Amino acid sequence: MKKEDKNFRFTEFGRNRGDDFSTSTTDSDKAFAFNDGTTTLVRNNMKKDSDFNIFMVLVFKILTFLQEATLKQANVEFYYKLTKLHFKLYFGKSLIGAAINNSREFQVAQHRHGCMVVSNTKIEGAPNIAQAKRNLYKYTTSAFQKNLLLEAEL
Repeated sequence: MKKEDKNFRFTEFGRNRGDDFSTSTTDSDKAFAFNDGTTTLVRNNMKKDSDFNIFMVLVFKILTFLQEATLKQANVEFYYKLTKLHFKLYFGKSLIGAAINNSREFQVAQHRHGCMVVSNTKIEGAPNIAQAKRNLYKYTTSAFQKNLLLEAEL
């Protein structure tokens, strides 16, 4: 089943929440990600209607597309490189450092990773597909941190 393409406006991100982009009238930092981990939006000290916001939405959509493609092809090394770049652009921090500290930002990335893996994995023949997806999410989020920590320089 092919996902339908959708055009996003920055006003859709965080509607009626503290990180609501549609109510932003001054320079401020904001970040928001859809629960399924497919689209993210970040704004650092930018005006409400700046071209940079549009550019960053496109950058994150492209990175997410590439991450999903590398997952489907089981190209783990490139997937982790893209994930580190995505995290650095999104939070301005090292993903490995965040994994070592188990920071809140890392937990967001870990959740995104789990959702992305589950949404890009076909689970067939399991007696309880919902339970199989929960188990896959649990295992992939745990493995995500372990894989990053194994890569960290001591």
